[in-house]
Amino acid sequence: MIDELVEYKKAHFPDDLRRILACGGTSRSTVRVQWLPPAAPSVDVKWETQLYGMVLAGFTEEAVRFLRKTRKLSAVEARMMVAKIAIDLGMS
Repeated sequence: MIDELVEYKKAHFPDDLRRILACGGTSRSTVRVQWLPPAAPSVDVKWETQLYGMVLAGFTEEAVRFLRKTRKLSAVEARMMVAKIAIDLGMS
């Protein structure tokens, strides 16, 4: 479903640089889409999408471990970053 939405977005809204993180049906005729803002030039899109996906799915501890391993953050720094992402996603 995400691939189809990405193609639709590219065809109909080529100037919209937001990224689709997740989607799902809310009823027979509507689809809920979770968006990420356009990626900054220096951001590893795949890495960021994986991190945001973990937080969105509720895998907080996995997200903290991911940040500690990939960005060498302390546990406190990683938890603060995960909390900020949750807020950005409207989860808090």
